[in-house]
Amino acid sequence: MPKLTGSPYPAVAISLLGLVSACSPGEMRPHDQTVIYQEVPEFLDAWQAAGNEGRFDDLKAFYSPTTGFAWAEQGRIAYSSRQEVEAGLDAAKKAGVTTELHLDAPVVKALAKNVASVSANYTLTLRFPPDTVLESAGVFTGAVRKEEEGWVFVQGHFSSPLPDPPAPVPQPASEPAPAEMPAPN
Repeated sequence: MPKLTGSPYPAVAISLLGLVSACSPGEMRPHDQTVIYQEVPEFLDAWQAAGNEGRFDDLKAFYSPTTGFAWAEQGRIAYSSRQEVEAGLDAAKKAGVTTELHLDAPVVKALAKNVASVSANYTLTLRFPPDTVLESAGVFTGAVRKEEEGWVFVQGHFSSPLPDPPAPVPQPASEPAPAEMPAPN
């Protein structure tokens, strides 16, 4: 058994216990769920509108400044802090990038009175001047939390399906193996 005196393990365990108990959906009042199911879809609509209208400076407020933020895209962590998101948005604005994001029928699930998960199929078009267009479609998932400034993403993930694998290549008909010759005596 590891020695825990003077180690951070008891504090970490107590913090995790507090987080788990704070996220227990059994402790939510019906009012808490009503607020989440009203406010989170409005948050998602505002997030899409800000990006689709090119308001990149406004988009910055949609991402949590707290430790633990993560944003994954296409199999990698694209951003691990709000500062990284802000730098990416500044670069997109400077380059004249435009976006068109559509979340199809987002599903919101209350996890705690101030935390929800979101998921939806998505389509995304990115236009880079002068004439480069990237299109993506797949599944978006995220976790949002209500902080002092309002609802923010603490985690997000865009994922697209892999292309279908190639059809199997038929194997050529094999020739019969030559008959074995008996070994000399």
